[in-house]
Amino acid sequence: MFSMNTEALEILTKIGQLSDDEIDLCEAALALGSLYAPSNITLQPYKDHIQAMETVIASADVSDLEDKAKTISKEMFDAQGYEGNAQDYDDLDNANLLQVIEKRKGLPVALGLIYIHLGLKQGWDICGLNFPGHFVIRLSDGGERVIIDPFQKGKILQANDLRQILKQVLGENAELSASFYEPVTRRDVLMRLQNNIKVRLIRDEEYAKAIEQIEVMRLIAPDEEKLLFDAGILHSKIGNLTIAIDLLESYKQQVSDPREKEEASALIYQISKLIQ
Repeated sequence: MFSMNTEALEILTKIGQLSDDEIDLCEAALALGSLYAPSNITLQPYKDHIQAMETVIASADVSDLEDKAKTISKEMFDAQGYEGNAQDYDDLDNANLLQVIEKRKGLPVALGLIYIHLGLKQGWDICGLNFPGHFVIRLSDGGERVIIDPFQKGKILQANDLRQILKQVLGENAELSASFYEPVTRRDVLMRLQNNIKVRLIRDEEYAKAIEQIEVMRLIAPDEEKLLFDAGILHSKIGNLTIAIDLLESYKQQVSDPREKEEASALIYQISKLIQ
């Protein structure tokens, strides 16, 4: 199935078996980024770079929530020069942590992943949020909270800022919802990172490559049924009709929502007619 770096695949398979709080975000993202790299690549320089930032942040004099946010942002964006890649936003390298570290540019979720990792290593209360279309971070301390945009060099976002981002993503009629402030898991962050690659490959009709990305996502999130559905659809697009039906049957057996079962059944029926 894979023609990828076997060491990276082993790391990702192990991550799929970990509880969420055991996942090291940067280790996982570096493994994802090295999947198509030569087998003799060494990840140590990238790990050393992350470790160096951790050390600087750990040595800072931090007394409150504002200090915490400023400390990570100062090291990551000012000292190291990370920034959002608005000019070449759709470049797949923007979701590859190796390339993000090399170029110091990336997507919101790639930059956010590093930011969250740096905060977690200090034992701080930090997570990504379920905000649609644009990855943002919540940093908390006691009863205080701030929402941070890693794509804008750690800008602290107010409600009006979030509303403007939402309208840019979903349209002028969109309004903020409490669900957008729900925290996401570390595994969710990794899935969102890879989903950016998958979506761009599908947009470019690179369906076989998109299927590979789904299989990678299944390694780190083996219980995510929706991946079976997505893989089934894509296999049908490249003519692997029997595989598509098998995947959709597995999906139908695993989901409990009657509407999802019905949708899968309808697709299986349509694909079966093509085989006949």
